[in-house]
Amino acid sequence: MVTISKLNNLPVLQKYDWDGLLLWTFIFEEGECLIHHEQVILPNGNILAICKETIIAEENIYFNEDIVIDKIIEIEPLDNDQANIIWEWHFYDHLIQDYDPNMLNYGIISENPQLFNINAYNSLGDFTHLNCVDFNSELNQIIFSSRSLNEIFIIDHSTTTEEAKSHIGGIYGKGGDFLYRWGNPINYNRGDFGDQKLHAPHAVNWIPSDFPGGGNILLYDNEYDVSISAIIEFQPPILSNGLYSLDANEPFEPNEYTWINHSSNYYSLSHSGAFRMPNGNTLITIFGVPPLYEINIIEIDENGSLQWEYLGSFITFRASKYPLSYFNSMVQIGDINEDGLLNILDIVILVNCALQIGYDYECYDELGDTNLDGVINILDVVILINIILNP
Repeated sequence: MVTISKLNNLPVLQKYDWDGLLLWTFIFEEGECLIHHEQVILPNGNILAICKETIIAEENIYFNEDIVIDKIIEIEPLDNDQANIIWEWHFYDHLIQDYDPNMLNYGIISENPQLFNINAYNSLGDFTHLNCVDFNSELNQIIFSSRSLNEIFIIDHSTTTEEAKSHIGGIYGKGGDFLYRWGNPINYNRGDFGDQKLHAPHAVNWIPSDFPGGGNILLYDNEYDVSISAIIEFQPPILSNGLYSLDANEPFEPNEYTWINHSSNYYSLSHSGAFRMPNGNTLITIFGVPPLYEINIIEIDENGSLQWEYLGSFITFRASKYPLSYFNSMVQIGDINEDGLLNILDIVILVNCALQIGYDYECYDELGDTNLDGVINILDVVILINIILNP
């Protein structure tokens, strides 16, 4: 587990094991990174983190005042509570303006959707207000969402830090420019309010490629409508080379959602999250602060029907669900009643599950999914019988 805190007003990043034992502590230098919202652990063990940075007025080329704006860094943990920051991407390196032709980065906004308009709407006292980051190891791309901009963005992670400052380089040849953006084409002058798709989005993430909807993008849209939040899934227009199609003078597609479920029952003004599960259900965290609002974590199927619910008192921003085998590698596929034995009792439970006997909702048991296809059916029963008969 990775947590953030402060020590003498300096950001601190820490790693714990699941028993609560502190494994590593890294204290950032002053001004190095005002870490916030979310971090993600990469397959190599490094950590991607969202940071705020301040561009002071003397260094700000756009106007004579400080800018608070986001950057993303990759941290390599080292022994003895040390770390290297081995990669950085800065929003400030990818700005454009159209009000002064004598100033740097002047251009036509609509012709440069790969850059961010410094004069785009800003509602929260900072220019970008990122709230989530996710990584796609298959594409080597990073996705992040902005509440204040009502957009999600994708960038190339294969660049060097120097290439990430520029407009060339990396496996996609775009440097640190946006490969894709979606949700609010007003920000790049290719749409109006009728084209806006997102309203204060949080928790954007790629659905794993081996899950239902694999490769699509999923997020929690806090202010989809008045007192209504929505879970939105959409399919980005990705090409075979990992880039994204974009028609001239048009906003990034899609124009329609692949799947959406919205309700006042899980409305939350801030935070929250949604993650796809292997069986096709979606785990949703509805953020609230007790005692005024309950924390609610629910699981719904593709029709929006409630499959599982947790009400608690812990302040929870986002929750993920781990498989039964995550903490106990000794759990055996097929041992549905977890008694340490594979026998007729497990077969009976699995048959009832496959036939929906005694269940008021679609039955799914991870230990009973013997062929790992995300559903429980007669094929799983046959495989379990063969496992028992041919140990």
